[in-house]
Amino acid sequence: ETPLDLLEAYEPKPIGDSDARRVREALRKAGATLDIHSAVRSGDVAEVRRLLDADPSLIHTERPWNPLFSAARSGRVEVAKLLIERGAQVDGSNDKGNTPLWFACQSPASADDRLAVAKVLLDAGANPRRECEDRSTPLHFAAWRGPVAMVELLLRHNAKQWMTDKDGKLQLDYAKRSSLAADKEELIALLDVPVIRDPDFKRAVKAIH
Repeated sequence: ETPLDLLEAYEPKPIGDSDARRVREALRKAGATLDIHSAVRSGDVAEVRRLLDADPSLIHTERPWNPLFSAARSGRVEVAKLLIERGAQVDGSNDKGNTPLWFACQSPASADDRLAVAKVLLDAGANPRRECEDRSTPLHFAAWRGPVAMVELLLRHNAKQWMTDKDGKLQLDYAKRSSLAADKEELIALLDVPVIRDPDFKRAVKAIH
């Protein structure tokens, strides 16, 4: 990771943020190169378009990230739309199996930006049931990060709240242990399901799942 990568990688700033812009300009003045990832993370649609026009193969570049991963995790919805239009794989995965939708749900970007990116990805055919890192799904991290609207969005697109990660943890477990979600109690209430005590009925429900 370069300094330009780090500027937006772990704490995405709003597009046009004056502090981020000053740092970016200082780095570029000192010789830093604005590559496809740093352009995507900054939300610079015009620069991303220019880079792709010059080299269309950048749409599939890996480090192990591709540009759509960067857009999803940074909450850059307009950039994500452009990348999908140019042929980015909406369900592509990195070396850990993580997809753009997983990154959008796990992202530290604002809730509104994460929701907007997730909607774009789902409308483009992203699979909300895809098992990613440690067999977690996008719904696991939507439950962990919130908001409730993200969980509801995934459930409307056929995400399944009974899928477990490699340790057998449900999305409800992620919500319960979250220290990030502002609407944690609402998430728990949404994901909690009645305990089925009758063994025959329990087997029937399991068979249906």
